[in-house]
Amino acid sequence: MDTQLLNLFIERYTFENYIKIRNETVVAILQDVNAQFIHLTAIRYLGKTHLLNAWINNAHKQHKSAIYININNPTHQNLQQLTDKFSYIAIDNIDNADFNTQEQLFNLFNRIKLNNLHNKLLTSSTVTLDKLYNYRHDLITRLLSGINLNIKALTDDELLEAINLYLLSEGIKIELHVQKYLINHLPRNIGRILQLINQASHKALLEKRTITTQLIKELI
Repeated sequence: MDTQLLNLFIERYTFENYIKIRNETVVAILQDVNAQFIHLTAIRYLGKTHLLNAWINNAHKQHKSAIYININNPTHQNLQQLTDKFSYIAIDNIDNADFNTQEQLFNLFNRIKLNNLHNKLLTSSTVTLDKLYNYRHDLITRLLSGINLNIKALTDDELLEAINLYLLSEGIKIELHVQKYLINHLPRNIGRILQLINQASHKALLEKRTITTQLIKELI
């Protein structure tokens, strides 16, 4: 029973189920199949990883070979050889890359660019490229030569709008004062708030309760 309930909240990453408020242009550019090199910057919980995976899933939908790699998770993949197998390559959290991985990423970029390959490369970081102080300068220069995008954080009103869009799409009911409590007592980003809403909805369903401020307090 618990497994079935948990599966209700496992969503496939798509551009359609990403809340685009203030970031409509970012999503539109990611959906443009002509953009070859894109770098995306966002702090945690703003949906950076969601968008990279949506980009990969969109490629799969078009029957293109695609791979998502998170630098935070060790991999034995040689980045510069990915062009042989994958047309779309997404590499998340490159700000955490060690020197060896940076060299592979540099070679990957050059391999695509200098050989006029048709591969698409999407990278991301939690800080802007100019803040990568211990990074290879030549790699930063390469990444800056492509399209650079920043995911914008939301204001209070925009957070409430985003929450209500999500609640409507998921059929979840939460009173306005509880929504405001979420905004005031959680990190001010939509990803973390929606994550807690899912946890609250799951708990309320299991315990046959409504989602109240008290229930939220039990989860924070």
